Order: sequence, then C-alpha cells, then structure tokens
Amino acid sequence: MRDFKVDLSDGRTVEVASYGDEDGIPIFAFHGTPVSNSSWAVVDERARARGVHVLAPNRPGIGGSDPHPLPLVASYVDDVTALADRLDLARFGVVGHSCGGPFALACGALLLDRVKAVATIAGAAPLDTPGMAEGVSAGDRWVLRKLKEGKEGSVRRLFQVMGFAVKYLPRLSLSFFKSQVSASERELLGGVVGRSFVSSISEAFDQGPEAAVNEYRVFSKKENWGFEPGDITVPVHIWQGEEDRNTYPIHARTLAKLMPQAELHLLPGVGHPVMATHFDEILDSLDLPQTSTGT
Repeated sequence: MRDFKVDLSDGRTVEVASYGDEDGIPIFAFHGTPVSNSSWAVVDERARARGVHVLAPNRPGIGGSDPHPLPLVASYVDDVTALADRLDLARFGVVGHSCGGPFALACGALLLDRVKAVATIAGAAPLDTPGMAEGVSAGDRWVLRKLKEGKEGSVRRLFQVMGFAVKYLPRLSLSFFKSQVSASERELLGGVVGRSFVSSISEAFDQGPEAAVNEYRVFSKKENWGFEPGDITVPVHIWQGEEDRNTYPIHARTLAKLMPQAELHLLPGVGHPVMATHFDEILDSLDLPQTSTGT
C-alpha cells in the first residue's frame, strides 16, 4: 500500500490509498461512513494477485483530503472525474462499501462513458425509505434520529468521543464493536480486518466530525442523492452478507427493487466486511476491461 495526494484544479488536495497492482486494471473504491480509505487495506493482497489496482480516495474532510461541501451524493462525481483525469484513467470499475455504495452508484449513473461496472458491497439504500432506518446499527439509528430532530450538536459530540476512543483506546473500542455484530463479523474483527477498521475510524476524524455529520445528512434522504438508481444502464452488482448487522439485508433487497437491472448476491453466513471474504467474486462480477489507461 502507498498513499499519495492529487491536486485538483480548484486548489484542493485529495488523499488516495493505492492497493494491489499499480500497473493493473483500475478500480475506484469508496469507503463507508465514518471510516477512511484505509478500510480497503484488506483487499491489497487479493487485488495484487488478480492484477487489479484499487484506488481508494478519502472523500472531502476525511483523513488528508481537503474539506469541501457535498450538497448531494451526486456532487462527488465531480471529484471522481477530476481524479480520473489527473490519473489518466479512461475506463474503470467502481465499488462502494456500506455508505460508500450511494457514491459508487452515482458514478454509474452519471459517468456512463467511463464506468465499466459498479458493485455495492453491504451498500446503503436511501435511508428515508420505509424500513431502511431500522435496518442499520443501533448507533446509526441514533445518529439518524438526532439529525431528523435537528440536533447535529449531539451527533458531533458522539463522533468526537468515538474519534478519541479509537485513537487512544483502540483495544477497548474494538471489543465494543465486536460486541455489536454477528458471530461471523466478530471472527473477522479478531484479525487484520479489526485493526484496519479501528484505524480507519480514527483517520476519518483527523479533521474533526463535520465531514461525517454532513455525509449522514446527505445520503439519509433520497432527494439528496441527485440521481435515480433505476436510470443506471451500466452493469450493477449488489453484494450483501445475510448476517450483516450494520447494513441489514433489507437495504440490498431495496436497492434491487430500485434497480431491476442489477444482480443481487446474497451471502449466507457473511457479515458487513464482505470485501474481506469475497473480493475475488466481486472482481469477477465486474468483468473489467483489460485496457486501463489513456484518454
């Protein structure tokens, strides 16, 4: 893995983590919330073996990426376009984990000439769809409720405490996270996945909680997505663990209803970090091109 920074034409800097084969087929990988791009470290070995270059940018205000308002999920497509131009990528795949899923779908909807295929991995459906707010973790439900009540200050304070805990009490934090998930997830969190998860939360709050608060505010309402999932014409694959207790399977099934053209992959005995256990299958589903660079 190596981190590098890309300067955009508007003067902002975007931090990108590079995993896998740097000369391989490119995939943009979008992290969840509130975590950073280092959550994708778990795919490094498999990506290298498959000849795939995973490029995981930190969204604005996360890690070392400069802050920038994202009024819509679709607004992030401008950053992805700018990154692809700077990196001389004509065609690429896009994957998004958890709340990174909506950002991946936005690219599929709005970058038709550049995106080969999209995969959501434990991806979130619009959280104001009936039943969706109940289909997330207890912590996320609390955040959504406070935002709906206009109590953003309470959410900021929660994220400040969370950032402090994972930075200075990582083992205790990991033990708490393990107590909140399914048995299959607990087993994974006992190894490199757990360490990567805790460090990615810490990095997510390097600049404070505001970026995470804004992301929850934006993707929690369908009107803030800025595109219609059903209008996506590139191939879409929805990957979902049936034991996921962070983004419940109801989200995957709802996304499948919103996108009849998509293929739904339900995985029994699998929790939230699907990319740690099924990355080869995800890559197979994307059917990526063999030519990666050039405009």
